Amino acid sequence: MTQYFELEPHDPLIARDSRPFGAGGGNRMRPVKWFPPSVGAGTARTAVGRSVDKSFPPDLVERLKAIEVAGPLPADVSGLYFPAPADAIWLRDGGVSRVQRQAPLEVSEEAGGTDLPTGLLPIHLEKQAGVKPAKGPDFWSQERMAEWLLTGNLTDGYLKSGGAGPCGGFWNVPAFDERWHVMLRADSRTAEDQRLFLTSGIPFPDGLRLAMRWSGELDNAPEGWSTVGGERRLARWLPGDGTMWAAPAAIRSGLEGKTRLRMVLATPGMFQGGWLPGWIDGRSYEGIIPGTGTRVTLRAAAVGRWAAVSGFSMEKAAGKFGRRPIRRVAPAGSVYYLEQTGGEPLPVDKVWLQPVSDVQDGVFDAARDGFGLALWGLWT
Repeated sequence: MTQYFELEPHDPLIARDSRPFGAGGGNRMRPVKWFPPSVGAGTARTAVGRSVDKSFPPDLVERLKAIEVAGPLPADVSGLYFPAPADAIWLRDGGVSRVQRQAPLEVSEEAGGTDLPTGLLPIHLEKQAGVKPAKGPDFWSQERMAEWLLTGNLTDGYLKSGGAGPCGGFWNVPAFDERWHVMLRADSRTAEDQRLFLTSGIPFPDGLRLAMRWSGELDNAPEGWSTVGGERRLARWLPGDGTMWAAPAAIRSGLEGKTRLRMVLATPGMFQGGWLPGWIDGRSYEGIIPGTGTRVTLRAAAVGRWAAVSGFSMEKAAGKFGRRPIRRVAPAGSVYYLEQTGGEPLPVDKVWLQPVSDVQDGVFDAARDGFGLALWGLWT
């Protein structure tokens, strides 16, 4: 059974990175830019577990771990927001920044080739503008993203410098909310001398929430308030809109019969090959898209710098309680240019916002925790 919910933050939410924090590790809690899927998975499973049995017996823990979770993604009344795609470059021209697309480039023998692995093409700006790149918006609305995935262009795709914010259809993560705290003595409840620490949280404007999806055997619906991330900040569970998670009609019709497919990660991807999905052969770059019979060949990729994902396990059975190992992930927004070479046409409804990660071991299942949710489009 698939359920959809939203988290409405009451306070700025904290998700810190993997750098040490605490005694001997500094007094500054450094945040990540956005919440990794593991934060959403842990929050959802804890909320469902509390509604069943607050003692969390071992059999319940195993059932909770089997729940497939997706999110958290920003959402408002208009729909979901997705991380900016890596193939979109904003170029500053005077007081305005305009978006331009990167695309694979066929290199002639006369050009001397590249140092990329054999069979992969470089990517380049389609139009050399001769101006400096600018920072673009952090998140794109579903409408904007669908337009980009199909055409590689945006209607009125520009940002004005010095304005109150980006134009409609975009969202920037606000400046972090920083707060100084003191450590209290357990006996006297007074402040410890020289024991200050700083936390940084993401504040949420009114109307913006965290969208979540999960499916599994347990169908208990969380209600009321939950704690999320570091410092146990509060957020309220609300019913979600499942239509937000469906593939837009324009995407379904636009991909019909097409063979050049562009895969964009809406959440960080965790792959056996680091940046390269394990379902793509590292020599021939051929593979089958997970959950389908669509055979593809990887032609190019736009992957940002790797990101680190860690965490803390609260599971006390089998010695799993404690810090989780740091894992490297392909960042959200990474783009993979695929070309269909056989099999069935891509079933868009079946793969839209479904995980393509392949890391799985005795402790962690990346796909089940929502790593590597994929968006699909076209490329030329």
